[in-house]
Amino acid sequence: MKKDPCSLIISPGYADSGPDHWQSIWLRQFPHSVKVEQKDWLNPSLESWLSALDAAVLSVKNRQRLQCRRMARR
Repeated sequence: MKKDPCSLIISPGYADSGPDHWQSIWLRQFPHSVKVEQKDWLNPSLESWLSALDAAVLSVKNRQRLQCRRMARR
């Protein structure tokens, strides 16, 4: 029996991650991965970042794995 695909939810930290960062590489390598997008990567707000994380988690309907760096920390 084949398992449903697992989605990897990636939440980069302050200032996002560049194209060669391991988080960006994982986004390209794993077809069911989702990136938490922040409105402002350089001015973190815990409420805003948590809201974006909630939205990303709710957007995924299958099994999930969450990978976070720091949450709204400089």
